[in-house]
Amino acid sequence: MAKQIYPIVKEYLTQNKQIDKDFIDKYITSYDSNFSDWTNELDNLFTNRYVITDNADDLNYFNKNYRYSSFIYLRHQLAKAVWNE
Repeated sequence: MAKQIYPIVKEYLTQNKQIDKDFIDKYITSYDSNFSDWTNELDNLFTNRYVITDNADDLNYFNKNYRYSSFIYLRHQLAKAVWNE
C-alpha cells in the first residue's frame, strides 16, 4: 500500500498540508481499488478485536487462528475478573 499512497503523501508533504478528510478518502479509495478483497481477509479483520464468549471452543478457535486479538475472555473468567476487583 505504501507505493500506492506515496504520490498523495508526497503531495501533502510538499504542500505542507495536514492530513484531512480528502486525504483519508483518497487513501480508502486507493486501498479499495488495490486490495478489493480486504473485507474477506479475516486475519486483518480480527486483528486487535475483543472476543468475549462463554464457549471454550470459541476461545480456542480465536486463540489458534487470530493470535493478535487484544482481548479474549471466557464469560466466567470475565465475571471473576470483574467481581474480584
